[in-house]
Amino acid sequence: MLKFFLRYLVSKGWFSLENLNSTDILEWHLVLRELAKKASSELGKEYCQNLPLASSFDEALRMQKQTEEILGLINTEGNIPIGGLRNIKKTLEDLSKGAILQGLSFLDISSTLRAVRILKRFITAKLNENNEIYNLIFPLYTNEILESEIEH
Repeated sequence: MLKFFLRYLVSKGWFSLENLNSTDILEWHLVLRELAKKASSELGKEYCQNLPLASSFDEALRMQKQTEEILGLINTEGNIPIGGLRNIKKTLEDLSKGAILQGLSFLDISSTLRAVRILKRFITAKLNENNEIYNLIFPLYTNEILESEIEH
């Protein structure tokens, strides 16, 4: 439905993804603010608040397909296992500069590795390579040995 509506707006010249004012016309910042209210973590809220508007019609359709797939999983499976994800962005930046990690940083990395492993196992059991979400999750790095080493 959204796909046809977007095509109609584009065909009439009323909407252009290349038009910098499109985000203002759509009040994109308000959409993102409402989306962020649904996020259950600070990391999720930050991600939602910074989502860019699709740069092309095909990208918009791909993003819509991802949303449909996730909603389908939520409707059939209930919750998606994302507990334990930590914001390790600063830790990884520090590491890339040669910093030495302290205890909590190790635990955050271990927790995130575990969460990614559990999420990846869940997604690969429920979806296949024809799904957008599968293709986003499957390449994520997991390492149970490293998880175990950090925990000990």
